[in-house]
Amino acid sequence: MSSHSEGIGAAGAKLAPPLAVGGTTLAGIPLSDIVLALTGLYAVLQIGFLLYDRLWKPRKEKKNGRK
Repeated sequence: MSSHSEGIGAAGAKLAPPLAVGGTTLAGIPLSDIVLALTGLYAVLQIGFLLYDRLWKPRKEKKNGRK
């Protein structure tokens, strides 16, 4: 029975992006704008993670006496 519920969750996860794109397109937002916004969000997140790993994490470890 648990494999059936896992299948439903996986199917829902696979179905969510097309439904979101279709819904926003019907709401009047073109696909190119959606892709542009998501690309910008992805770039900002990558920059944030890079800065965290290269700047804040080493300072925090140095402050706590590690490495």
